[in-house]
Amino acid sequence: MPDEAFVNKFTNFLKGENEKAELENKRRVLEAETIKAHAPEQWQQLRAWVKSLCEQVNRDSQSQAMTLRDTPNTQIIADVKSGNHPRLIQANFHEGTNTISYDNARRNFAPFVDSQGFGFTDGNHRVSVEQMGQLLISSATDMR
Repeated sequence: MPDEAFVNKFTNFLKGENEKAELENKRRVLEAETIKAHAPEQWQQLRAWVKSLCEQVNRDSQSQAMTLRDTPNTQIIADVKSGNHPRLIQANFHEGTNTISYDNARRNFAPFVDSQGFGFTDGNHRVSVEQMGQLLISSATDMR
């Protein structure tokens, strides 16, 4: 028969492991709910940022340098007149993963939650809506 002290120690160990697993599962559910709630909101903010940029660039250049296409809510497409090399700015919001792809789907912004709350990352750093817009434009136009 196993020693009672060992049985108690092992039982407490299992309880602790189960509590840790339960807390981790709750954290993951909360994280998923937070991403699901905030990612579409920031995507809409990025769409608004691109629209505002188009309007400002056209006003400042006194031409139709940028044309924002009428697209579904999950897309951004803008045509840019850039010398002899017209450019296409395109981004897509993927509702299943809440990611944003751009640069012909070679790059993406991924949602995450950390101690600062919800955010998107470019793979290395937390990025704001403004930074996402600038990266989107820079990648499409080769502007550095």
